[in-house]
This record gives sequence, structure tokens and C-alpha cells, in this order.
Amino acid sequence: MKKTAERQSLDLLRQQLTDFPHARIIAAESPDFILKTRRWSLGIELTSVIAEDMFNATARETREWHDSLAGLLGQLIRKKEQKLSHYRKGLHRAYWLVLTYKGNHPISENLLLDAISKSELISSFEKLFLLDENSAKIIELDSVTKFSENVKKAE
Repeated sequence: MKKTAERQSLDLLRQQLTDFPHARIIAAESPDFILKTRRWSLGIELTSVIAEDMFNATARETREWHDSLAGLLGQLIRKKEQKLSHYRKGLHRAYWLVLTYKGNHPISENLLLDAISKSELISSFEKLFLLDENSAKIIELDSVTKFSENVKKAE
């Protein structure tokens, strides 16, 4: 994602997420943005989700599309997980991953969360979001992912 598009996505997330932290936003590279106050900082990584568009899909095709979207999200999360140890060198309080979707097929939150809950999606990011930029809808994914043992030990 280019920095302007990333900033637009971050601004949309900030507008839609009621508990978005009040902090100074600093553009960076790894992660893409840092939210900073005097007491803490938070790293936010953004990545685009490019999924096949569907038109006039049957109910079965729609469910299959959400299953494939869940698989794609899992691949993207695993890819970003590999960079998380590098991000953690910044010693920020937490790290969020925001997956941005701009496709034409509307996302059903229920179908997507159901598909994700069936997968072995594991993440060490403290928060995971899917931001549907067409509808300005945020789906929090960390509630249905299985967190790694490192995260469980830290709690």
C-alpha cells in the first residue's frame, strides 16, 4: 500500500473505531504507523486484501467465497506474523494488524467470522481488524483467532 492510501485507511479506522487511542500518529515503515503518547506507543501495520469479486452469487457461492476469504486472511496474517519479531524491536506497547478490503463483493460478518473460527488462525498481534473500505465497516478478528502460546504466557 502506498503511504497516502495507508493514511486514508488509518483515518477511516480511527473514525469508525470508537475506542481508537488518542495519540500522535507518526508515519513509519515497520510497522506502517506508530501511535505515540508520553507514556506508551502502539505499532500499526496495514496490508491490502485482494479477493476475487463476485456478482449475483448464490448462497452457496457466497459461503464458499467467505471461506476462501478466511483462507486468504490467514495467509496474510501468517506473512505479517513473520515480521512481528522485527516490529517488536521497536518496544511498542502493542501491535495491531489492519487488513484493508476494497473489493466489490459485500462481506457478511457472520459468514466470515464463522469461516475464521473453523480455521487454525493463530496470531500474536494484540488486535486484528478487517476494514471493509466500501462500507466503512470494521470487523474485529482477534475475537475469533487462536492466539499463540507466547501471548497466553504474557497475560
